[in-house]
Amino acid sequence: MRKRSPDSLPLSQAKKHVNSGTLGNRVVSRIITTLMLGGISAIAFYSEVIDLSALTRAINSDSDSQKINVSHNKPFSETLLEKISESRKLLEEKMKEDFGDYYYHIIFEKNISSFFMNDISKERLVRRMMKKILMAQQQQEHGVNNTTTFTWTTGGHSASAGHGNLFNQSYTKTMENTAKDVFASVGINFIGKNYAMGGMGSGPELSLCMESIYGSDIDVLSWDFGMTDGRDLWKLTLWGHRAAVHPTRPILVLRGDGHGRYETLQRMETIGMGVLSMNYPNINDVLKEELPDSNLDAVQVNVTAALRNFACGGSFESDGICKAEKFKTGCETAKYQTSWHPGWKAHHLEGSIMGFFMVSTLQEAIEELHLLQNPYNSTSSELYDLDSAKSILDFLKRKDDTDLAA
Repeated sequence: MRKRSPDSLPLSQAKKHVNSGTLGNRVVSRIITTLMLGGISAIAFYSEVIDLSALTRAINSDSDSQKINVSHNKPFSETLLEKISESRKLLEEKMKEDFGDYYYHIIFEKNISSFFMNDISKERLVRRMMKKILMAQQQQEHGVNNTTTFTWTTGGHSASAGHGNLFNQSYTKTMENTAKDVFASVGINFIGKNYAMGGMGSGPELSLCMESIYGSDIDVLSWDFGMTDGRDLWKLTLWGHRAAVHPTRPILVLRGDGHGRYETLQRMETIGMGVLSMNYPNINDVLKEELPDSNLDAVQVNVTAALRNFACGGSFESDGICKAEKFKTGCETAKYQTSWHPGWKAHHLEGSIMGFFMVSTLQEAIEELHLLQNPYNSTSSELYDLDSAKSILDFLKRKDDTDLAA
């Protein structure tokens, strides 16, 4: 008698080993039942064994879209929640080392309101992340190399470019370094691209050539042209409308509110765009209240290097020892170390806040996916076809179409 493969079973035992979690296996179950009820000898056809995996693959190959992702009735979103929980714990420990336990709690756990947005834009950002998670999940299910990315692109002037500091000290790079490992834990490559350029306004050149300059794959597009655009709201309007016809219609982030900028850009929501604004007033108020004044407190117990000598005389990096240490970057000869360019501590703080916000939003996206899957967890396995990554992705894309039709 030939040796049985691990996936081969006597016909009399095969039926009890069939997992009804996939369409293919349910068909296998019916075939086995038919053979048994009909009294047909398994020896005559299969030499007492039937290769379930081969038969299942043959059936499923005819309709790949019917594949169901079930592992002991555990939805994939539950596994993702476990992964992000572990990776977030590691990030939190790193940030506690970076900022100290007390200031980590004040800045991150106490949850400084780092961005403001309405529910419409928040839902669109979360939905975008949900789609990326599902794309990564589909690639993993099909055994292909994961190429799913989430790309933040920064447009701005010299301050946002990081002039006066090293390139890897800019807030965009800090944000990427903060978020990338957590995103990677759920199969997404988080990329921060810094395309800020000294002396440039947002329009008309950068807006009209947006795809050529910033690329064709953008998930979040940041506007940081406050110094150069000033009160020229027509430039911001042009920026928003050009982003709306970009191939990926990115979420828009405004850095530097005031002069009616947020209200101007928020109008893009009526044509399906998402709009966020960095909440500088709230962030600055909390930091001024909590950080010790370095002009008055030279010792600064429990203040780490990332925050030491940062706040002086009610301002940041612009007075006394704070000004003197502003550009201690490890390369004191870096160009453009001017009063209007932030130092590395400001970039590091802002980038960390932004990265933590993106991680928190990613976790919300996974929790939303889990809610979508949860109604089917304890019901008939027949409903698991509504629980697949492809089905949910199609559902979310239909919501995108509704936004486009707005």
